[in-house]
Amino acid sequence: MKKWEEKYANIKSGELNTRINELQDKLDKKTITREEYKELEKSKRIRENVPKIKNILEYKAKLDMQLQELKDEESKRKALEESRKEEKFLESELRGLKLRKDAIENKLRGKNISDAERTTLQAELGDIKDKISKNQEAFSKNWEKRESAENSKGKLANTSTEEIIARKMNISAKISKCNMICGRLVAGDAWKLIDLKLEQWQDRKLTAKKGTANKLRDASEANKAEKSAGNDLKNKVNTGKELVEVTEFEQKHPRLAKIRNLFRKIGKSIKERFKSGNDEKEVDKKELNEKDEFRKYIKVVAEKGMRQADKDKLEAKRKELQQRIAESQGREPGDD
Repeated sequence: MKKWEEKYANIKSGELNTRINELQDKLDKKTITREEYKELEKSKRIRENVPKIKNILEYKAKLDMQLQELKDEESKRKALEESRKEEKFLESELRGLKLRKDAIENKLRGKNISDAERTTLQAELGDIKDKISKNQEAFSKNWEKRESAENSKGKLANTSTEEIIARKMNISAKISKCNMICGRLVAGDAWKLIDLKLEQWQDRKLTAKKGTANKLRDASEANKAEKSAGNDLKNKVNTGKELVEVTEFEQKHPRLAKIRNLFRKIGKSIKERFKSGNDEKEVDKKELNEKDEFRKYIKVVAEKGMRQADKDKLEAKRKELQQRIAESQGREPGDD
C-alpha cells in the first residue's frame, strides 16, 4: 500500500474530521497555536479534496481493469507461443522414440542375438513404449490447452502485439499520474500545483525520450559510417580504375581530400538529421496534444466525475467535427 493510500484510509475512518473538530474548538476558544492553526487550514484543504480523490480513484479503477485485460491477452499469447514450442518438441521427441523402437524390434527379430542382449533390448523397448505413451498423453493435453486458448478470442484478439505493448505503456503512465495526483490531493495541494506537476512530468518524459532517440541515432550513424568505410575499401580493392584515381588525388592533395570527405559527411549528416528531426517533431506534437488532453480531462474527472468528463469530451469532439465540416464547406459553424 502506498503512503497516500494509508493517509486516505485514515481520512475515510473519520480521523481527519475528529482532528479538525479538535482544532476548530481550540480556534473558537482562542487557545490555538500558530502551528495548530496551520494544521487546521491544511486539514480543511485535504477534506475539500476528498471528493476529487474519490473521482480520481473511480477513473483509476477503470484504467486498472483495462491494463489487466491487456496483461491477460499478453499472457495468453505467450502461453500459446510456449504451447507451440512444446508441440514441436514433443513431435521431435516422438520421432526419435519411434526410430529407436523400430531399430530394437528389428534387432530382436534377428537370430544371432544372445539371451543377455535380448533381455537388455526388451527392457529398453518397454521403457521406450512407456515414454511414447507419456509423450502422446502430454501431446494430447497440450493440444487441448492450445485449442481452448485459440478458440477463446476476446476483444483484443485482432490487436497487434505492438499495439498491446503501446497501450500498456500509455495506461501505466496514466495510472502513475493518478497516483501522483491522489498523493498531492491527500497532502492538501491545490489543483494549480498538481497541473504544474503534470506539465513538468510531460516535459521530463519528452526530454528523456529525445535524449534516448539522439543517442540511438548517433550510434546508428556511427555504425553506418563504419560499414560505409568498409564498403568503400572493398570497392577500391575490387575496382582498379577507382583505386588509381582516388589514390592519385589523395597522394597529390591529402589535405584537400580530407576536407572534401569531411564536408561530404557533414552534408549527409545534416540532411539525415533534418529529415529525422521533422519526423520527431510530428511525433512530439502528437504526444503533446495527447498529454494536454489528459491534463484537461483529468481535471474535469476530479471536479465533476468520470461520467461527466466523458460527456464533456464527447461534446468537445462533436463541436470540433462540426467546425471542420463548416470550414470545409466555407461557412461558419451553426449556420443553416
